[in-house]
Amino acid sequence: DRIVLSHGQSDFSVAFAALNYRAPDRNRYAYRLEGFDADWIFTDSSHRRASYSGLKEGTYRFLVKASNNDGLWNEEGTALGIVIAPPWWRSVWFNGLAAMMTAGLLFAAYRWRIASMKKRNRDLETLVSLRTREIAESLDHLAQARNQAEAARQQAEKASKTKSIFLANMSHELRTPLNSILGYAQILRGRAASDDSLVDGLAAIRQSGDHLLTLINDILDIAKIEAGKIDLFPAPTYLPGFIDGIVNLIKNRAEAKDLSLTYEPRPPLPSGVMVDEKRLRQVLVNLLGNAVKFTERGGVGLIVERLDSPDQRTGPPTATLRFTVEDTGIGIPPLELEGLFRPFVQVGHADKQIEGAGLGLTISQQIVTLMDSRIRVKSEPGKGSAFWFEVTLPVVEIAVEEQTAQRRMPTGYEGPRRKVLVVDDKRYHRFILEAMLAPLGFEISTANDGQQAVDKALAERPDVILMDLVMPVKTGLEAIQEIRRNADMDDVIIIAVSASVMEIDRAKSQVAGCNAFLPKPVRIEDLTVLMGKHMGLNWIYGKPEQETDSAEKASVKQLVPLPPEEMEALHELIKAGKLRQFRDRLAALEETDEQSRPFIQRLQSMARGYEIKRIMTLLQREREEKQ
Repeated sequence: DRIVLSHGQSDFSVAFAALNYRAPDRNRYAYRLEGFDADWIFTDSSHRRASYSGLKEGTYRFLVKASNNDGLWNEEGTALGIVIAPPWWRSVWFNGLAAMMTAGLLFAAYRWRIASMKKRNRDLETLVSLRTREIAESLDHLAQARNQAEAARQQAEKASKTKSIFLANMSHELRTPLNSILGYAQILRGRAASDDSLVDGLAAIRQSGDHLLTLINDILDIAKIEAGKIDLFPAPTYLPGFIDGIVNLIKNRAEAKDLSLTYEPRPPLPSGVMVDEKRLRQVLVNLLGNAVKFTERGGVGLIVERLDSPDQRTGPPTATLRFTVEDTGIGIPPLELEGLFRPFVQVGHADKQIEGAGLGLTISQQIVTLMDSRIRVKSEPGKGSAFWFEVTLPVVEIAVEEQTAQRRMPTGYEGPRRKVLVVDDKRYHRFILEAMLAPLGFEISTANDGQQAVDKALAERPDVILMDLVMPVKTGLEAIQEIRRNADMDDVIIIAVSASVMEIDRAKSQVAGCNAFLPKPVRIEDLTVLMGKHMGLNWIYGKPEQETDSAEKASVKQLVPLPPEEMEALHELIKAGKLRQFRDRLAALEETDEQSRPFIQRLQSMARGYEIKRIMTLLQREREEKQ
């Protein structure tokens, strides 16, 4: 009826049988171990054994019942009591002994603890007196350190303020002469003949001025990044025209180095997106400009593709676009990739590093980071590089009129003649704006300080006022406020034209009553866009610049080139850098070849201007056409 097992016998089996021999193979059994099995376990005559393993100590009751071949069960069954004894370390006597030992240890620990605390208290009293003296000395040091830290903080704030003032002043001082340089370059470029060598010099002046302006803007952007003050201002943008404008901007640089520049739009691209056009253009121009700068042969490519499907979206429509710039240039060594986006860090050949300040990629990375993305790069020295980033932009519908790859410059406007008041304390700045606007049909009057501006504005009531902000007698802001206080001048358009381009200057001009802000140096394209927007002008356009460029190229085509062997000889001389021999050979050819004399004279003009790359491009093009 009952068996007792030790804790080492907790693995056991129980065999059972029913005394029915009519058809023993059809007998059925059911068993359970109370205290372990939750339900009855059914089995047949071929499995008449119940096995258990790892049972805990305690009292169990094994029950088993059977049925005969007709399925008649003996519900009473039979039972066997099973007791598994605990191990000795869990027996009652052992537990009692352990409790007594534990109590003894606790009492001993308590006595030891009391003695230790008394000793510790004595040590603490000694330590407290020592620490009190040290704390008093530390407080004196902390007070001195706090005073020094406060002085350092004030000095840092003063240095930061001085830095901001310095950058603002330097920007203003540099933009002021740049306005004259670029302004006169634009004016003279419009007046120069298309086949005049002066055009090349003016283009070089404007390109150099643009480069210096880019450096100034980069330095200001770095200061904004350090201060955490760069923000994005998304606006509806026509994407195809936006990309075409960037490609056309870089195309001249690529052609000057005889490089191919390709743009691959991978449909379906949205036509309109919400993006900060200025900042995205800054990133793409920087990446494409670097690609052209560090590529000597082959080409540069821009790929724009959409990563998401227009049909698989919920909520407001968006598009995830990837912009990739690839080149076949010199590549970037793996060790230099890590510091590629740090400020003032330049990689590549030393002769290329002098062309920049090492700020473009740093600023571009910060701008792309504001767009919740990162610029990534893959490069192999000697084979080229690829830079790419992905941005998700809201898609918008834009009603776009006919778009052209080349921007056309207005030659006039429809409607009555409009009056423009140009206000600037520098005579040559006034002349630049007057020279830009007078050919378009505007009636121009000028003022050289804020007080004259107020007097002439009230007397003449112009349609638009172009107002400098920093002037003697009365500043531009003071003049604007006085003009706006006159009720009759509410509808006069006032555009601030200033070399002070910090955000605070823009904000002040807006608060004073300006309709728009135009930074110096003034570009005629930006000026006409602002005036057309705020004055509601319908511009009259001349031929696109693309047609003008084609005409200039056609004039070159009309020149009769030299014989192939002479072209080959000239190409080898200029390729080897033998400019003096190149000039001497041209002088000799000019005396003997009257038919090609205009072509020779054009090469001589380029040689005098040290335009080596343009000479090589022209000679290479003529050689290829002959072939």
